Amino acid sequence: MKTKTTLTILGSFFLLEGLGFFIGAEFITKDAFSGFGDLQSPALEVGTILHQAMASIIFGLGILTLACRTISGKDAINFLQGMISLNTTVLAVALYSSATTKAQAPIPVIVLFVVFLVLLFLSLRTEREQA
Repeated sequence: MKTKTTLTILGSFFLLEGLGFFIGAEFITKDAFSGFGDLQSPALEVGTILHQAMASIIFGLGILTLACRTISGKDAINFLQGMISLNTTVLAVALYSSATTKAQAPIPVIVLFVVFLVLLFLSLRTEREQA
């Protein structure tokens, strides 16, 4: 798969995810920590603020990813390897948290990050073949 296509898909998703995290921060907090029962006001407020902060990081990652769509060669290989590391870390932490705490990562999110990793590895293979 071409690097530009993969980075367009990932960058667009990250932009949408960042907006979604910001707009739905309170709902996401309630849903992610539903295993803890009804969250008290201070806990809900802190969780909402942290999800909004995470939204800005995800949105920025989307902008960065879209800005790097035109890179090629060794630069593209380095960027793709960095994106693979990032997505692997996010997936590992989501799985770890789901296994060891009452907070549960949604299954569709886990599947999505696996799909992202497949796309990134396919793009990395293409870039290496062209180098």
